Amino acid sequence: DIIARFYVGANLLKQIDGVLAVSAGEQNNLLYEGYKIRNQGFTHVLQVTFRDENALELYDNNEVHLHVKQAYFAPCKDPNCVEPLVMAVDFVDKLQGSAY
Repeated sequence: DIIARFYVGANLLKQIDGVLAVSAGEQNNLLYEGYKIRNQGFTHVLQVTFRDENALELYDNNEVHLHVKQAYFAPCKDPNCVEPLVMAVDFVDKLQGSAY
């Protein structure tokens, strides 16, 4: 299904040089009683952390990244499928010794 495909694609991004971490998950509105929903309509998050700004630039045109975008994250062609609304965040972590 489309959600499983999302996670497979996210996992493939880990093999790209300069990618330090890939996190992917589904919004859970039931984290604890009284949890304030703040997802602004997004159902899933994809977060990719890079070694540095150069790694992010190389990632943008990397063959694996482009393949994953097309094959795993492209919109569903089936009119009956419910697609996740994904917030993708690519960044370099300044707190871990790198720069945004």
